[in-house]
Amino acid sequence: MISYFKLKEDWNALVKSKEASYKKFKDSKSFKNLEISLHNASWCPDCEREVTDLLAWLTTLNDETISFLAYEYEDKEKYKREKKENLLSINSLPTIIFKKDNKEIMRIEEESRIDFLNEVSILEKLIGDVNE
Repeated sequence: MISYFKLKEDWNALVKSKEASYKKFKDSKSFKNLEISLHNASWCPDCEREVTDLLAWLTTLNDETISFLAYEYEDKEKYKREKKENLLSINSLPTIIFKKDNKEIMRIEEESRIDFLNEVSILEKLIGDVNE
């Protein structure tokens, strides 16, 4: 597996179990030079779901042109305080920001009903629209 940042031990198995869901994107050229920023915390239950899906997708793509930056908010109280004081550029955890040529294309913010696989399909279409 591609190592993007240190995962909680039990997340590795989840990433592995989800990889097959993303095989249809394996040969996609749409995601070349994509920039991804992840805002995450290991104490966040929604992060576990979204981050393991994100990493399963990235592992399946195995594309070295994708840049990945992870912001980790392990100090829960500090995160809450900064959020309350509007010091963060995000509204919730997790937040995944996708950019191409330094322009934000899409943002996934925590919502329990989100289907990451569907969101990746939407992202692929949006990137296609940007490239046209």
